[in-house]
Amino acid sequence: DFSVASIGALSCVTMAACIKYLSMPTGLAIIIALIAGALCGLLNGVLVNEFNFDSFIATLASSFVIKGIMQVVSLDPSKGAAIPQTINVSNSVTNFIGTYEVGGVLPIGLLAALLAFVIYGIILSRSKFGKEMYMVGGNPQAAELTGIRSARVVYILFANSGFLAAMAGVIYMCRSGLGDLTALQTNQYTGLTAAILGGIAFGGGRGNMLGVFMGILILSTFNIGTVTVRFSNHLSTILSGVLLLTALLLDTMSERKRRKNIN
Repeated sequence: DFSVASIGALSCVTMAACIKYLSMPTGLAIIIALIAGALCGLLNGVLVNEFNFDSFIATLASSFVIKGIMQVVSLDPSKGAAIPQTINVSNSVTNFIGTYEVGGVLPIGLLAALLAFVIYGIILSRSKFGKEMYMVGGNPQAAELTGIRSARVVYILFANSGFLAAMAGVIYMCRSGLGDLTALQTNQYTGLTAAILGGIAFGGGRGNMLGVFMGILILSTFNIGTVTVRFSNHLSTILSGVLLLTALLLDTMSERKRRKNIN
């Protein structure tokens, strides 16, 4: 899903616009932002399921549509502004979500991420739906022959992806106090790189949440290392691209080896 950064930014701006322009309670604005993210995910599901688009192409195209919608949402209706703008928002609820630390050490955003790892790890390893996800990811046609409704699984996963992206956008808005049109754009490929480094097959059907967690640790260590040794932004960007290419290469080699063993 290449639209997650755009969905996160849209949810961030939507929440800020609801609070500042429409004077909505913060809780309601958060709910609307999360629903908007899930609906964007469902749009991707429609493109993949009903129009048979490749998910890469579908989500890449939808990301541009979502960016356009985000720019419209950011316009101030009271001023008739014609230029997309950053929306400043700060209140007791957003400040609490953005700054509160559980036990004085664990930010709410990090706690949400850790809970997500645990919950999705259990779903993947212990539930019937988790087994269906692996089967659809590995071979959707074969999954259909076993009685699994592949389209249903795809819809649920894209909606879930949009919801989680929206949650990231909400947390970003609360931490920064901004409905920022460029929110999360620097994280466009972070999740992809971490997942592949953690053993998730790019073609689907293999991997687990523990591997993804390790992938994130590797990526975080890499990013901290580039800062520590004071690499320039240009060099850090180049090295991040090399890291992604390396992860893809390792995934390709692993897939070839797996197919060779099967044959």
